Amino acid sequence: MDPKPALDFLAYAITICTIIGAAWRTIAFLRRRRVLRMLVGSDHDIDVWIPGRAAGRRNTLVASEDLQCALELAAWLRRCGSKARIRTIRPEGGLRLEDRASIVVCGPASNQAVARIIEQDDVRSFAMDHEVERWFVGVGDRRFTSGIDAEPSIHEDAAWMGVVPRSDSDPRSILVIAGIHAIGSLGAVRHLVAAGGARALAKAARESGYASMIVRAGFDDDPPTISSVGPIDGPSPILEKASL
Repeated sequence: MDPKPALDFLAYAITICTIIGAAWRTIAFLRRRRVLRMLVGSDHDIDVWIPGRAAGRRNTLVASEDLQCALELAAWLRRCGSKARIRTIRPEGGLRLEDRASIVVCGPASNQAVARIIEQDDVRSFAMDHEVERWFVGVGDRRFTSGIDAEPSIHEDAAWMGVVPRSDSDPRSILVIAGIHAIGSLGAVRHLVAAGGARALAKAARESGYASMIVRAGFDDDPPTISSVGPIDGPSPILEKASL
């Protein structure tokens, strides 16, 4: 029996599978770039901002969870065909965004400029009681606190994540990820890049250009490692009147 027809068919099948695989990867890549554009307004070089924390008069430290956020976002941006430039928010200063598209990972209690950006959300908000207890308020005035602040403490945290205007006078979108604690921000980043959160948030932002959500992250201690994460409020469009 001549094996040539069987070998020809096998080669043909391998070629077809290779073409289909390449086409699927290209489609997935283009979808990721489109989602990225919807979230930050660009698919080119993007600044990733994380908070610096004062350590003495001249030194600035970065929490390990915030650094991990930046690294995971940078890896995700590379998969989207973009490049990340990791920047540090000065602990004593404001947030000075440049013309580049930006992703900001910082809680509102850590930086007033970030707090003002989040205040634009007309659906969800952040509240603080004498700088001790902090929480997010969701749809229907539901209150989402951090298990870390409970007594006894629980290994879970909450984070707000949204696509909002840079300011009242600058409608360009910016993606902000704000945990009550740093581990909450890491959970939100994990949801964004690995659990379909980016697509869901971008889909919610399709109507008005802006959207927000609240996620809750469970973690294991020593070292802190995300064990579970998921949305608990949203995502949904925000600032719909502003888009009219």
